[in-house]
Amino acid sequence: MRATARRCLSVRPGQPEEWETLTRLAAIARGQGGHQDAGALDDAQFADEAQRLYGAQAEAVLQATQGLRGPQRMLDAALRGGPYGEGFGDGFGTRPERPDAGQGDGRQPQRRH
Repeated sequence: MRATARRCLSVRPGQPEEWETLTRLAAIARGQGGHQDAGALDDAQFADEAQRLYGAQAEAVLQATQGLRGPQRMLDAALRGGPYGEGFGDGFGTRPERPDAGQGDGRQPQRRH
């Protein structure tokens, strides 16, 4: 199985993307109102998630993903912090002990064409 990600872009130009609409709906459900900027809401939510998931390294995560918003930022953080990611600088998230995914370990027989 391969890791995949899907993203829904807005159908019409000028319309908010799906993540912006869902962010505003979540703000309404929390009692914050629906007139807030979706980008600002996303920034606050991502900062909270980064603090919860990465602790002391949260600032490095925020710096590495600045300029991204919504699902792009979440996907970038997940890929960088995952087993094949480059991390967020200062050695955080890097895994030098892992084998290169492109090299066989010798246990599987070579394929014959």
